[in-house]
Amino acid sequence: MVTQVNALEILRHNPFKLSVAKAAFMGEQMKREKLSDFVRRAMNERSLTFRQVAARSGGVVSHGTINKIVNGHQEDLEATTLIGLAKGLGVPSEQLLAVIEGKGPKTQEEAEDQEIAALFHRYKRLKPEDKRELRSLIQAIDDAIERRLPDN
Repeated sequence: MVTQVNALEILRHNPFKLSVAKAAFMGEQMKREKLSDFVRRAMNERSLTFRQVAARSGGVVSHGTINKIVNGHQEDLEATTLIGLAKGLGVPSEQLLAVIEGKGPKTQEEAEDQEIAALFHRYKRLKPEDKRELRSLIQAIDDAIERRLPDN
């Protein structure tokens, strides 16, 4: 069985075109977030422009290509474009691949869960001192939430 990680490895090592409309590893066809909607949402959440995403991709994806993707005019993407787009958006490649495969979030709650997963992915790359600072901030938020909860 082909998993998302296996599919990503195949994409990395085989520069074939992947049709967004007919992804090779498509799951069950449900009303899922389209690639254009996902990219638009990710950009909005991070306040990114097409040019900023292009720059963050390391020049792999042009701002014109990102514009076409967001407007639903780009149907075939190279594997390197998908990987560059994920980097430019600051999301794990596996998350972007899941959207293309039709396995992206179905509800707002699922989208928020994926956002938390992406944040954790970024957390793992932080320096130890940044991790400590972030943990203390999260603990302070958790303490504030606990104070607002009614006594059990």
